[in-house]
Amino acid sequence: MSDSYDFDDEKEGGQREAKFAQVAAFMWKHWSSQPGKLAMVGLLFGLAIVADLSMPFASKHLVDALTAGPTAEGQQAAAWGYGVLALLALAFYMARNTGVRFHIPFASKNMERIVTDGFRDVQRFSSDWHADNFAGATVRRVSRAMNAYDVISDTLVWFMIPAIAVLIGVTVLTFVQWPVIGAFTGATIVVFLAVAYLSSRFYVAEPLKRYIKADTAIGAALADAVSSNATVKAFGAEAREQARFDGVVRIWTKEANETWSRFTNAWVIQNILLWILQVGLLGLVLLEWSAGRATAGDAVFAITSFLLVSGYLRTLGENVQNLQKGIADIEDVVAYAMEQAEVVDRADARAFAPGDGHIAFVQVSFGYKKAAAALYSDFSLEIAAGETVALVGPTGSGKSTFVKLVQRLYDVDAGAIRIDGQDVRDMTQASLRQSIALVPQRSGAISPFVAREHRLCAARGVAGGNYRRRQTGAGA
Repeated sequence: MSDSYDFDDEKEGGQREAKFAQVAAFMWKHWSSQPGKLAMVGLLFGLAIVADLSMPFASKHLVDALTAGPTAEGQQAAAWGYGVLALLALAFYMARNTGVRFHIPFASKNMERIVTDGFRDVQRFSSDWHADNFAGATVRRVSRAMNAYDVISDTLVWFMIPAIAVLIGVTVLTFVQWPVIGAFTGATIVVFLAVAYLSSRFYVAEPLKRYIKADTAIGAALADAVSSNATVKAFGAEAREQARFDGVVRIWTKEANETWSRFTNAWVIQNILLWILQVGLLGLVLLEWSAGRATAGDAVFAITSFLLVSGYLRTLGENVQNLQKGIADIEDVVAYAMEQAEVVDRADARAFAPGDGHIAFVQVSFGYKKAAAALYSDFSLEIAAGETVALVGPTGSGKSTFVKLVQRLYDVDAGAIRIDGQDVRDMTQASLRQSIALVPQRSGAISPFVAREHRLCAARGVAGGNYRRRQTGAGA
Protein backbone atom coordinates (compact mmCIF):
# COMPACT_ATOMS: atom_id res chain seq x y z
CA MET A 1 0.00 0.00 0.00
CA SER A 2 1.10 3.54 -0.67
CA ASP A 3 1.83 5.46 2.50
CA SER A 4 2.95 8.93 3.51
CA TYR A 5 3.62 10.94 6.62
CA ASP A 6 0.65 12.98 7.77
CA PHE A 7 1.30 16.60 8.68
CA ASP A 8 -2.30 17.72 9.06
CA ASP A 9 -2.85 19.76 12.22
CA GLU A 10 -6.44 18.60 12.34
CA LYS A 11 -5.59 14.91 12.74
CA GLU A 12 -4.51 13.60 16.12
CA GLY A 13 -1.04 12.12 16.09
CA GLY A 14 -0.45 13.17 12.50
CA GLN A 15 1.61 16.32 12.93
CA ARG A 16 5.31 15.72 13.19
CA GLU A 17 7.03 18.18 15.51
CA ALA A 18 10.68 19.08 15.21
CA LYS A 19 12.65 19.05 18.44
CA PHE A 20 14.45 22.10 19.79
CA ALA A 21 17.86 20.66 18.85
CA GLN A 22 16.63 20.09 15.28
CA VAL A 23 15.35 23.66 15.04
CA ALA A 24 18.70 24.93 16.40
CA ALA A 25 20.60 22.85 13.83
CA PHE A 26 18.31 24.18 11.08
CA MET A 27 18.98 27.78 12.14
CA TRP A 28 22.74 27.21 12.36
CA LYS A 29 22.78 25.64 8.90
CA HIS A 30 21.36 28.85 7.45
CA TRP A 31 23.52 31.12 9.60
CA SER A 32 26.74 29.30 8.72
CA SER A 33 25.91 29.44 5.01
CA GLN A 34 27.11 33.08 5.06
CA PRO A 35 30.22 33.01 7.27
CA GLY A 36 31.52 36.43 6.25
CA LYS A 37 28.33 38.32 7.10
CA LEU A 38 27.86 36.22 10.25
CA ALA A 39 31.36 37.18 11.45
CA MET A 40 30.74 40.89 10.82
CA VAL A 41 27.39 40.80 12.61
CA GLY A 42 28.99 39.04 15.58
CA LEU A 43 31.95 41.45 15.70
CA LEU A 44 29.85 44.64 15.50
CA PHE A 45 27.20 43.53 17.96
CA GLY A 46 30.03 42.37 20.25
CA LEU A 47 31.54 45.86 20.17
CA ALA A 48 28.13 47.32 21.04
CA ILE A 49 27.89 44.95 24.03
CA VAL A 50 31.33 45.98 25.32
CA ALA A 51 30.39 49.67 25.01
CA ASP A 52 27.10 49.12 26.81
CA LEU A 53 28.76 47.13 29.57
CA SER A 54 31.31 49.92 30.16
CA MET A 55 28.67 52.63 30.71
CA PRO A 56 28.11 52.09 34.48
CA PHE A 57 31.85 52.24 35.16
CA ALA A 58 32.32 55.37 33.08
CA SER A 59 29.36 56.98 34.89
CA LYS A 60 30.91 56.09 38.27
CA HIS A 61 34.23 57.75 37.43
CA LEU A 62 32.50 60.86 36.07
CA VAL A 63 30.44 61.34 39.25
CA ASP A 64 33.48 60.71 41.46
CA ALA A 65 35.30 63.42 39.48
CA LEU A 66 32.39 65.84 39.95
CA THR A 67 32.25 65.28 43.71
CA ALA A 68 35.94 66.18 43.98
CA GLY A 69 35.01 69.79 43.25
CA PRO A 70 35.99 72.29 40.53
CA THR A 71 39.71 71.91 41.11
CA ALA A 72 42.14 71.63 38.24
CA GLU A 73 42.52 67.92 38.91
CA GLY A 74 38.75 67.48 39.25
CA GLN A 75 38.04 69.36 36.03
CA GLN A 76 40.56 67.24 34.16
CA ALA A 77 39.04 64.02 35.56
CA ALA A 78 35.51 65.24 34.72
CA ALA A 79 36.51 66.13 31.16
CA TRP A 80 38.12 62.74 30.76
CA GLY A 81 35.03 60.97 32.16
CA TYR A 82 32.75 63.00 29.92
CA GLY A 83 34.83 62.17 26.85
CA VAL A 84 34.84 58.46 27.67
CA LEU A 85 31.05 58.43 28.10
CA ALA A 86 30.57 60.26 24.79
CA LEU A 87 32.89 57.88 22.94
CA LEU A 88 31.21 54.82 24.48
CA ALA A 89 27.78 56.09 23.44
CA LEU A 90 29.02 56.82 19.92
CA ALA A 91 30.68 53.39 19.68
CA PHE A 92 27.50 51.68 20.87
CA TYR A 93 25.23 53.38 18.33
CA MET A 94 27.67 53.17 15.42
CA ALA A 95 28.51 49.49 16.02
CA ARG A 96 24.87 48.50 16.44
CA ASN A 97 23.71 50.48 13.41
CA THR A 98 26.48 49.09 11.20
CA GLY A 99 25.80 45.59 12.51
CA VAL A 100 22.14 45.94 11.51
CA ARG A 101 23.23 46.90 7.98
CA PHE A 102 25.15 43.63 7.71
CA HIS A 103 22.30 41.75 9.36
CA ILE A 104 19.68 42.93 6.83
CA PRO A 105 21.10 41.14 3.73
CA PHE A 106 22.21 38.25 5.96
CA ALA A 107 18.67 37.71 7.28
CA SER A 108 16.82 38.39 4.00
CA LYS A 109 18.96 35.83 2.13
CA ASN A 110 18.32 33.20 4.79
CA MET A 111 14.58 33.95 4.72
CA GLU A 112 14.62 33.58 0.94
CA ARG A 113 16.29 30.17 1.25
CA ILE A 114 13.91 29.00 3.94
CA VAL A 115 10.78 29.68 1.93
CA THR A 116 12.22 28.37 -1.35
CA ASP A 117 13.55 25.24 0.35
CA GLY A 118 10.20 24.79 2.09
CA PHE A 119 8.41 24.99 -1.24
CA ARG A 120 10.91 22.54 -2.75
CA ASP A 121 10.27 20.11 0.12
CA VAL A 122 6.51 20.37 -0.32
CA GLN A 123 6.83 19.73 -4.06
CA ARG A 124 8.85 16.55 -3.54
CA PHE A 125 6.24 14.97 -1.26
CA SER A 126 3.93 12.33 -2.70
CA SER A 127 0.41 12.83 -3.99
CA ASP A 128 -0.79 10.98 -0.88
CA TRP A 129 0.84 13.63 1.29
CA HIS A 130 -0.85 16.44 -0.61
CA ALA A 131 -4.19 14.63 -0.53
CA ASP A 132 -3.94 14.41 3.27
CA ASN A 133 -3.08 18.07 3.85
CA PHE A 134 -5.18 21.15 3.24
CA ALA A 135 -3.46 23.38 0.70
CA GLY A 136 -4.26 26.49 2.74
CA ALA A 137 -2.65 25.02 5.86
CA THR A 138 0.47 24.07 3.94
CA VAL A 139 0.74 27.56 2.44
CA ARG A 140 0.34 29.09 5.89
CA ARG A 141 3.06 26.90 7.40
CA VAL A 142 5.61 27.59 4.68
CA SER A 143 4.99 31.34 4.49
CA ARG A 144 4.93 31.62 8.29
CA ALA A 145 8.42 30.09 8.47
CA MET A 146 9.99 33.24 6.99
CA ASN A 147 8.56 35.42 9.74
CA ALA A 148 9.44 32.76 12.32
CA TYR A 149 13.09 32.88 11.23
CA ASP A 150 13.00 36.67 11.46
CA VAL A 151 11.59 36.50 15.00
CA ILE A 152 14.14 33.88 16.14
CA SER A 153 17.12 35.59 14.51
CA ASP A 154 16.23 39.10 15.69
CA THR A 155 15.42 37.85 19.19
CA LEU A 156 18.78 36.10 19.51
CA VAL A 157 21.03 38.66 17.77
CA TRP A 158 19.42 41.88 18.94
CA PHE A 159 18.22 40.92 22.41
CA MET A 160 19.01 37.58 24.01
CA ILE A 161 22.72 37.17 23.22
CA PRO A 162 23.53 40.82 24.15
CA ALA A 163 21.35 40.47 27.27
CA ILE A 164 23.10 37.32 28.47
CA ALA A 165 26.55 38.85 27.82
CA VAL A 166 25.71 42.08 29.67
CA LEU A 167 24.09 40.25 32.59
CA ILE A 168 27.11 38.00 33.05
CA GLY A 169 29.50 40.94 32.67
CA VAL A 170 27.71 43.16 35.22
CA THR A 171 27.45 40.30 37.72
CA VAL A 172 31.14 39.38 37.47
CA LEU A 173 32.42 42.98 37.61
CA THR A 174 30.14 43.83 40.53
CA PHE A 175 31.23 40.70 42.40
CA VAL A 176 34.90 41.65 41.99
CA GLN A 177 34.29 45.03 43.68
CA TRP A 178 31.54 44.01 46.16
CA PRO A 179 31.19 40.24 46.57
CA VAL A 180 27.91 40.43 48.50
CA ILE A 181 26.27 42.81 46.02
CA GLY A 182 27.57 40.77 43.08
CA ALA A 183 26.24 37.54 44.61
CA PHE A 184 22.82 39.15 45.21
CA THR A 185 22.70 40.50 41.64
CA GLY A 186 23.73 37.15 40.17
CA ALA A 187 21.25 35.18 42.28
CA THR A 188 18.36 37.48 41.36
CA ILE A 189 19.23 37.23 37.67
CA VAL A 190 19.40 33.41 37.85
CA VAL A 191 15.98 33.27 39.56
CA PHE A 192 14.56 35.64 36.94
CA LEU A 193 15.88 33.51 34.08
CA ALA A 194 14.60 30.32 35.74
CA VAL A 195 11.12 31.83 36.12
CA ALA A 196 11.16 33.01 32.49
CA TYR A 197 12.18 29.56 31.24
CA LEU A 198 9.85 27.53 33.47
CA SER A 199 6.84 29.72 32.75
CA SER A 200 7.47 29.50 29.01
CA ARG A 201 8.15 25.77 29.09
CA PHE A 202 5.38 24.57 31.40
CA TYR A 203 2.83 27.38 31.75
CA VAL A 204 2.64 28.97 28.30
CA ALA A 205 3.82 26.20 25.95
CA GLU A 206 0.61 24.20 25.53
CA PRO A 207 -1.75 27.19 25.12
CA LEU A 208 0.75 28.63 22.64
CA LYS A 209 0.66 25.45 20.55
CA ARG A 210 -3.14 25.55 20.49
CA TYR A 211 -3.01 29.22 19.51
CA ILE A 212 -0.65 28.49 16.61
CA LYS A 213 -2.82 25.57 15.52
CA ALA A 214 -5.86 27.88 15.54
CA ASP A 215 -3.90 30.46 13.54
CA THR A 216 -3.05 27.80 10.94
CA ALA A 217 -6.71 26.77 10.83
CA ILE A 218 -7.77 30.32 9.93
CA GLY A 219 -5.34 30.49 7.02
CA ALA A 220 -6.34 27.03 5.84
CA ALA A 221 -10.08 27.66 6.10
CA LEU A 222 -9.83 31.03 4.36
CA ALA A 223 -7.64 29.80 1.50
CA ASP A 224 -9.71 26.69 0.86
CA ALA A 225 -13.01 28.58 1.11
CA VAL A 226 -11.91 31.26 -1.34
CA SER A 227 -10.51 28.72 -3.80
CA SER A 228 -13.84 26.84 -3.67
CA ASN A 229 -16.00 29.94 -3.93
CA ALA A 230 -17.50 28.93 -7.29
CA THR A 231 -18.72 25.63 -5.84
CA VAL A 232 -20.04 27.37 -2.73
CA LYS A 233 -22.04 29.80 -4.86
CA ALA A 234 -23.33 26.99 -7.07
CA PHE A 235 -24.99 25.40 -4.03
CA GLY A 236 -26.09 28.70 -2.46
CA ALA A 237 -24.01 27.83 0.61
CA GLU A 238 -22.46 31.22 1.38
CA ALA A 239 -24.20 31.50 4.76
CA ARG A 240 -23.16 28.00 5.79
CA GLU A 241 -19.57 28.67 4.71
CA GLN A 242 -19.55 31.96 6.63
CA ALA A 243 -20.84 30.20 9.74
CA ARG A 244 -18.12 27.57 9.42
CA PHE A 245 -15.40 30.21 9.06
CA ASP A 246 -16.81 32.23 11.97
CA GLY A 247 -16.57 29.13 14.14
CA VAL A 248 -12.88 28.69 13.22
CA VAL A 249 -12.18 32.33 14.13
CA ARG A 250 -14.01 32.01 17.46
CA ILE A 251 -11.71 29.14 18.40
CA TRP A 252 -8.71 31.35 17.56
CA THR A 253 -10.12 34.16 19.74
CA LYS A 254 -10.52 31.81 22.70
CA GLU A 255 -6.98 30.45 22.36
CA ALA A 256 -5.50 33.92 21.81
CA ASN A 257 -7.14 35.27 24.99
CA GLU A 258 -5.84 32.40 27.10
CA THR A 259 -2.31 32.53 25.62
CA TRP A 260 -1.94 36.29 25.95
CA SER A 261 -3.33 36.20 29.50
CA ARG A 262 -0.76 33.59 30.50
CA PHE A 263 2.00 35.71 29.01
CA THR A 264 0.81 38.64 31.12
CA ASN A 265 0.64 36.51 34.28
CA ALA A 266 4.25 35.41 33.72
CA TRP A 267 5.32 39.03 33.29
CA VAL A 268 3.82 39.92 36.71
CA ILE A 269 6.21 37.51 38.46
CA GLN A 270 9.14 38.80 36.41
CA ASN A 271 8.29 42.42 37.28
CA ILE A 272 8.25 41.54 40.98
CA LEU A 273 11.74 40.09 40.64
CA LEU A 274 12.91 43.27 38.86
CA TRP A 275 11.55 45.33 41.76
CA ILE A 276 13.46 43.12 44.23
CA LEU A 277 16.63 43.61 42.20
CA GLN A 278 16.18 47.39 42.12
CA VAL A 279 15.49 47.76 45.84
CA GLY A 280 18.13 45.26 46.90
CA LEU A 281 20.94 46.51 44.67
CA LEU A 282 20.51 50.17 45.61
CA GLY A 283 19.94 49.32 49.28
CA LEU A 284 23.14 47.28 49.51
CA VAL A 285 25.17 50.06 47.89
CA LEU A 286 23.70 52.56 50.37
CA LEU A 287 24.78 50.27 53.21
CA GLU A 288 28.29 50.23 51.77
CA TRP A 289 28.19 54.03 51.50
CA SER A 290 27.02 54.46 55.09
CA ALA A 291 29.96 52.29 56.21
CA GLY A 292 32.36 54.43 54.24
CA ARG A 293 33.15 51.72 51.70
CA ALA A 294 31.35 53.32 48.74
CA THR A 295 31.33 56.74 47.09
CA ALA A 296 28.61 58.72 45.37
CA GLY A 297 30.02 57.36 42.14
CA ASP A 298 29.42 53.84 43.43
CA ALA A 299 25.77 54.71 44.03
CA VAL A 300 25.52 56.01 40.47
CA PHE A 301 27.19 52.78 39.32
CA ALA A 302 24.48 50.79 41.13
CA ILE A 303 21.65 52.85 39.66
CA THR A 304 23.12 52.76 36.14
CA SER A 305 23.79 49.03 36.42
CA PHE A 306 20.21 48.41 37.52
CA LEU A 307 18.81 50.42 34.64
CA LEU A 308 21.05 48.52 32.24
CA VAL A 309 20.33 45.10 33.75
CA SER A 310 16.60 45.67 34.20
CA GLY A 311 16.26 46.83 30.60
CA TYR A 312 17.93 43.68 29.34
CA LEU A 313 16.04 41.46 31.79
CA ARG A 314 12.72 42.96 30.78
CA THR A 315 13.40 42.36 27.11
CA LEU A 316 14.90 38.97 27.90
CA GLY A 317 11.74 37.79 29.65
CA GLU A 318 9.55 38.98 26.81
CA ASN A 319 11.88 37.62 24.16
CA VAL A 320 12.10 34.16 25.70
CA GLN A 321 8.40 33.96 24.90
CA ASN A 322 8.93 35.46 21.42
CA LEU A 323 11.65 32.87 20.82
CA GLN A 324 9.32 30.09 21.90
CA LYS A 325 6.64 31.29 19.48
CA GLY A 326 9.17 31.58 16.66
CA ILE A 327 10.38 28.02 17.27
CA ALA A 328 6.80 26.74 17.29
CA ASP A 329 6.09 28.59 14.02
CA ILE A 330 9.12 27.20 12.19
CA GLU A 331 8.78 23.58 13.41
CA ASP A 332 6.68 22.53 10.40
CA VAL A 333 9.23 23.62 7.79
CA VAL A 334 12.06 22.04 9.83
CA ALA A 335 10.06 18.81 9.88
CA TYR A 336 9.48 19.09 6.12
CA ALA A 337 13.25 19.34 5.58
CA MET A 338 13.81 16.15 7.61
CA GLU A 339 11.01 14.15 5.96
CA GLN A 340 11.97 11.70 3.25
CA ALA A 341 9.93 11.82 0.04
CA GLU A 342 8.21 8.57 -0.90
CA VAL A 343 8.76 8.70 -4.64
CA VAL A 344 12.43 9.46 -5.27
CA ASP A 345 14.82 9.12 -8.19
CA ARG A 346 17.23 6.23 -7.95
CA ALA A 347 20.91 7.05 -7.67
CA ASP A 348 21.51 5.70 -11.20
CA ALA A 349 18.29 7.10 -12.70
CA ARG A 350 18.67 8.29 -16.28
CA ALA A 351 16.67 10.60 -18.48
CA PHE A 352 13.63 9.11 -20.19
CA ALA A 353 14.20 8.38 -23.89
CA PRO A 354 10.89 8.94 -25.70
CA GLY A 355 9.95 6.38 -28.34
CA ASP A 356 6.73 5.54 -30.17
CA GLY A 357 4.65 5.56 -26.95
CA HIS A 358 4.14 1.86 -26.13
CA ILE A 359 2.79 1.46 -22.56
CA ALA A 360 2.78 -1.80 -20.60
CA PHE A 361 1.39 -2.58 -17.15
CA VAL A 362 3.01 -5.85 -16.09
CA GLN A 363 1.28 -7.67 -13.18
CA VAL A 364 0.83 -4.39 -11.32
CA SER A 365 -0.52 -4.32 -7.77
CA PHE A 366 -1.28 -1.01 -6.08
CA GLY A 367 -3.47 0.37 -3.31
CA TYR A 368 -3.84 3.64 -1.48
CA LYS A 369 -3.00 3.82 2.19
CA LYS A 370 -5.88 3.08 4.58
CA ALA A 371 -7.86 1.54 1.70
CA ALA A 372 -9.73 -1.65 2.57
CA ALA A 373 -8.45 -3.45 -0.54
CA ALA A 374 -5.89 -2.99 -3.27
CA LEU A 375 -7.08 -1.01 -6.27
CA TYR A 376 -5.04 -3.07 -8.72
CA SER A 377 -4.04 -6.68 -8.13
CA ASP A 378 -1.86 -8.48 -10.70
CA PHE A 379 -3.16 -6.08 -13.35
CA SER A 380 -1.66 -6.25 -16.86
CA LEU A 381 -2.39 -4.13 -19.91
CA GLU A 382 -0.57 -3.17 -23.09
CA ILE A 383 -1.32 -0.10 -25.16
CA ALA A 384 0.33 -0.12 -28.54
CA ALA A 385 2.00 2.95 -29.98
CA GLY A 386 -0.57 5.19 -31.65
CA GLU A 387 -3.51 3.31 -30.11
CA THR A 388 -6.25 5.23 -28.31
CA VAL A 389 -7.70 3.60 -25.19
CA ALA A 390 -10.59 4.74 -22.97
CA LEU A 391 -10.71 3.56 -19.37
CA VAL A 392 -14.33 3.25 -18.27
CA GLY A 393 -15.60 2.51 -14.79
CA PRO A 394 -17.41 3.91 -11.74
CA THR A 395 -15.92 6.47 -9.40
CA GLY A 396 -13.04 4.99 -7.44
CA SER A 397 -12.37 2.17 -9.90
CA GLY A 398 -8.85 3.42 -10.73
CA LYS A 399 -9.19 5.43 -13.94
CA SER A 400 -7.34 8.51 -12.68
CA THR A 401 -4.94 6.30 -10.74
CA PHE A 402 -3.93 4.62 -14.00
CA VAL A 403 -2.69 7.95 -15.37
CA LYS A 404 -0.98 8.85 -12.08
CA LEU A 405 0.92 5.56 -12.11
CA VAL A 406 2.05 6.19 -15.68
CA GLN A 407 3.37 9.57 -14.51
CA ARG A 408 4.93 7.86 -11.47
CA LEU A 409 3.11 10.07 -8.99
CA TYR A 410 3.00 6.87 -6.95
CA ASP A 411 5.20 3.77 -6.93
CA VAL A 412 3.48 0.45 -7.52
CA ASP A 413 3.47 -2.12 -4.72
CA ALA A 414 4.34 -4.95 -7.13
CA GLY A 415 4.93 -5.44 -10.83
CA ALA A 416 6.23 -2.83 -13.25
CA ILE A 417 5.11 -0.10 -15.61
CA ARG A 418 7.12 0.32 -18.78
CA ILE A 419 6.99 2.98 -21.45
CA ASP A 420 8.84 2.12 -24.65
CA GLY A 421 10.42 -0.74 -22.73
CA GLN A 422 11.75 1.51 -19.96
CA ASP A 423 10.68 0.94 -16.35
CA VAL A 424 9.38 4.28 -15.08
CA ARG A 425 11.27 3.71 -11.81
CA ASP A 426 14.57 3.75 -13.69
CA MET A 427 13.91 7.21 -15.15
CA THR A 428 14.20 10.62 -13.51
CA GLN A 429 10.75 11.87 -12.57
CA ALA A 430 11.24 15.23 -14.27
CA SER A 431 12.26 13.77 -17.65
CA LEU A 432 9.42 11.24 -17.54
CA ARG A 433 6.66 13.72 -16.75
CA GLN A 434 7.98 16.30 -19.21
CA SER A 435 7.57 13.68 -21.95
CA ILE A 436 3.90 12.97 -21.16
CA ALA A 437 1.17 15.18 -22.61
CA LEU A 438 -1.77 15.46 -20.23
CA VAL A 439 -5.05 17.26 -20.91
CA PRO A 440 -7.00 17.45 -17.63
CA GLN A 441 -10.74 17.98 -17.78
CA ARG A 442 -12.22 19.76 -14.79
CA SER A 443 -15.85 20.54 -14.09
CA GLY A 444 -14.95 24.20 -13.72
CA ALA A 445 -13.02 24.47 -16.99
CA ILE A 446 -13.82 27.52 -19.10
CA SER A 447 -15.58 27.05 -22.42
CA PRO A 448 -12.61 27.85 -24.72
CA PHE A 449 -10.54 25.23 -22.91
CA VAL A 450 -13.27 22.60 -23.32
CA ALA A 451 -13.58 23.45 -27.03
CA ARG A 452 -9.85 23.08 -27.58
CA GLU A 453 -9.86 19.79 -25.69
CA HIS A 454 -12.65 18.41 -27.88
CA ARG A 455 -10.85 19.49 -31.05
CA LEU A 456 -7.65 17.82 -29.84
CA CYS A 457 -9.49 14.56 -29.14
CA ALA A 458 -11.19 14.65 -32.54
CA ALA A 459 -7.84 15.21 -34.28
CA ARG A 460 -6.47 12.09 -32.59
CA GLY A 461 -9.38 9.93 -33.70
CA VAL A 462 -11.13 9.48 -30.36
CA ALA A 463 -14.53 9.93 -32.01
CA GLY A 464 -13.92 6.93 -34.25
CA GLY A 465 -11.26 4.82 -35.89
CA ASN A 466 -8.74 3.03 -33.70
CA TYR A 467 -10.59 3.07 -30.35
CA ARG A 468 -10.42 0.46 -27.61
CA ARG A 469 -12.40 0.40 -24.37
CA ARG A 470 -10.94 -1.03 -21.18
CA GLN A 471 -13.15 -1.71 -18.17
CA THR A 472 -11.45 -1.00 -14.85
CA GLY A 473 -12.47 -1.81 -11.33
CA ALA A 474 -11.25 -2.77 -7.89
CA GLY A 475 -9.16 -5.88 -8.09
CA ALA A 476 -8.80 -5.62 -11.88
